[in-house]
Parts: sequence; C-alpha cells; structure tokens
Amino acid sequence: MARSQSFQCSELRPCWTHTSRGNQMLRFAALLLASAAVPVAVPAVAADHHASAASEAERLTAWFDEKFEEELAFSPIRQTALGRRTDYDKIDDFSDAAIDRQLAWRRAAVAEMRANFDHDVLPADAQLSWQMFEWRLEQAEQYARYRDRMYILHQMNGTHTQLPSFLISQHAVEGDSDMQAFIARVGAIGRAMDQLLARVQANAVRDVRPPQFAYDAVIDESRKLTSGAPFDGEGDSALWEAGTAHIAAVRESGTIDAMRADALRNELRHALLMQMGPAYRRLADWFEADRPNADTEARGVWALDEGRAYYQNRLAAMTTT
Repeated sequence: MARSQSFQCSELRPCWTHTSRGNQMLRFAALLLASAAVPVAVPAVAADHHASAASEAERLTAWFDEKFEEELAFSPIRQTALGRRTDYDKIDDFSDAAIDRQLAWRRAAVAEMRANFDHDVLPADAQLSWQMFEWRLEQAEQYARYRDRMYILHQMNGTHTQLPSFLISQHAVEGDSDMQAFIARVGAIGRAMDQLLARVQANAVRDVRPPQFAYDAVIDESRKLTSGAPFDGEGDSALWEAGTAHIAAVRESGTIDAMRADALRNELRHALLMQMGPAYRRLADWFEADRPNADTEARGVWALDEGRAYYQNRLAAMTTT
C-alpha cells in the first residue's frame, strides 16, 4: 500500500496508530456504557494492531535483508570489506553503464517496497527504515543527475590509488586460490582505470576539470604505482612487493611447491605488465596532455555549468544544514 503521509508522528498522533489517543478513549468510554462485556474487545483490537505492525515489520526486515544481498552483489570490493570470499577474483564496475544499472535496481526496489508493504501499519522504527531506503534512492538520483559535473579522479578521490591499497590491505591470501584471485584483481584494475578515464574524458569535453594541482597528483601517483619491478626503475612496485610476499608465504606453508610459486609469480608479472600497467600509463599520459586545459587555480564547482545547483546538492548531501 502506498504511503499517504510521512513524518506525521507527534504526541497527538503516535507513529503506531491511525487514530488519536483521545478518540480511542472516547470510544472506549462509550463501549463501557453500552455493555460490560464489550471492553474486552478493545485490548484485543489494540493487540491485533500491534501484532499486525510487528508482522509487517518482520516481513519488511526480511525483505530488506534480501535487498541488501542484491545490492551487495554489485560490489565485490564491499563483499571483501565485510569479510566475505564471494566474487573474490573481481572488483567493481566503474562505468557509467554500471551506475545506470544500480540506479534502475534501486528504483525497482523502492517501487517493490511501496507496492508490497503498508507504511502506515509499520511501527516507528520500521517506518524510519522505509524512509531511509527511499532517501537512498533520492541520493542515487541526484548522483546520477550531477555525475557529469563531478571530478572523477583527483588528489582527494583517488580511486587509482585506492584500488591498489584495497588489494594490499584487505585481500587476504591463505592459499593458491586466494592468490589466483589476487592476480585476477590486479588485472581487473586495468579495466577499472580505463572505465574511469572514459568518464574523466567525457566530463572534460564539458569543460569539467579539476585544477592543475589535482592533475599533478594523479600523474605522480599513477607513475609511482608503475615504477619498480616488474616495471622500470629501482626497487619493487607496491603490488609486486605485496603479491610476491603472498606467494612466498603460501609456498612456506607447504600448500604449493616451488614450480607452482614460479608460475604464480609469472601470472602476477603478466597482470601487472600487460593489464594494469598499460592502463595506468594511458591515464597518466592523458592527464599530462590535458593539463594545459585545466585551471591554474581552483575555482570551485560553482564556476561549472549548473555549478551552483550542484554545490547546493553536495551541501545538502554532506551536511545537516
């Protein structure tokens, strides 16, 4: 049943009932005068109401659990952060198409909730959960509306650095299969960088660029991640160091032999040299070439087309003002 009102709870209109407390007392008094046997029915009605509310809340909670799992399936990274080993050889899809798919899912989920549950029957805490679920759709709609006004990569939002850090800090390796998943994810970072670069380039066509110092940070960080073995330069690159340490630990545990360890190192080298590395070079090269088009000083998003509206949107999303 669709919600007809929201945030209408008060001392005069409790969240858990459709009828004011005063009206309930008047009706109860009338029943007392009419018959000595009838008053027993009033607590029964109240009990039925609370039972109905509890039952609806239980159904909604179970439904939220299902939707949580559906939403979680969009993000292998979040699955790992929660300690799960599902989709352990994958990372998220960072394309515009993926954003559209998630938004379509969220719209369908909210429509399903409104069609299958009665907001007004729910107790206050369940109504709040309902409203939060709707609010998340509103936030997703706003994100989609303004995504072509966003600075995709910069020194404060460095997915290009966050993905390697995620692998190093959160991808546990206890055996051969975990190491294979690690290597697959290293290769997948290359795909992610190309997806992010495509979004950066699309926004640049609209003259949406961070200032030059943000360009410098992306260029420098991207070059550092592809310096050292197995790339050029001295020392080991961050992911090569982490990956070979994992392989050595698995070899020491006795679960793989020396030949298998060598094979895993070769697979890791290939993922770095042929998948991740080229994508980071494309990223850094494009930022270097486009740098002259960026502002020498920060102007703020208000300077963009629809910038003031976007600024107000971000202000509302990130503060309580």
